[in-house]
Amino acid sequence: MSRCKWCGTIHSNTLTIHALVRFELQPDTLCFQCREKLESLNDQLTCRGCSRIQDKTDYCPDCLSWQKTYQGHTHIHEAMYAYNEFASQIIEQFKFTGDCAIAELFVKEVKEYFRKIGQTALIIPIPVSRESYSTRGFNQTELLLAVSGVTYNSVLVNRYQCGRQSGKNRKQRLESPQPFEIDPCHGELIRGKPVVLVDDIYTTGRTIYHALDLILPMEPSSIRSFSLFR
Repeated sequence: MSRCKWCGTIHSNTLTIHALVRFELQPDTLCFQCREKLESLNDQLTCRGCSRIQDKTDYCPDCLSWQKTYQGHTHIHEAMYAYNEFASQIIEQFKFTGDCAIAELFVKEVKEYFRKIGQTALIIPIPVSRESYSTRGFNQTELLLAVSGVTYNSVLVNRYQCGRQSGKNRKQRLESPQPFEIDPCHGELIRGKPVVLVDDIYTTGRTIYHALDLILPMEPSSIRSFSLFR
C-alpha cells in the first residue's frame, strides 16, 4: 500500500510481469484516479516532430515553420503527457508554489525514458533565470533528472536575471531574444556526442530552438529533446 503523492489517497500497487522481470519494484507515486487524469501522448495521434496532438502523424505547421528556419536539421522532440488541466495544476504547484516533492511523481517515467536513450547521451537540462531560481530555490528540470537518478550536465547557462515564459503570449515567446549561453567549462563535452535537451514543458518550441542555436555549432553527433508535457 502507498499514499498518492498528489491527492494523499491510500492505494495498492499492482506489479506487472514486465515490472517483475525488469526488477522495477518502485511503487507508483500516483493513485489510479490521479494517474488517469494524465493524458498519455502514446495513446494519441501526434506530430512526428514535436509530439503535438493532431489528427495525423505528419509534421504540424509549427514544425514545418521551424524546418524552414533550420534547413538541414529536422528536430525531434518527445513528450510524455498532454498539457491538460491536471498537468497545469501539477506545474503550478511545482514551479510557482515551489513544491519540490512534485518531481517524485514522474520518477518511473523519466527513468524509463532515459534507460532507453542509453548511457552515452549527454543530457542537458534547460536552465532557468536567476530570478526564477532565487524564488523557487531549484531548477525544476534538473530536479526531475536528479530525483530520477539521471546524470546530466549543466552545459547551458541562462544569462537573464529575470523573466518568465509563462507570463508571455505566443507572439512574445516566439520573438524572445536568446537567453542562453554555453558554459565554457562544459562546451567541449558536446562535440561528437549524442545530446538530449530536457525541459518540463514544450509550448512554441522557441526555448528548445534557442538551445539548438548554441549547441548545433558545437557539432554533436545527434540532438533531440524531451519534456514531460506538450
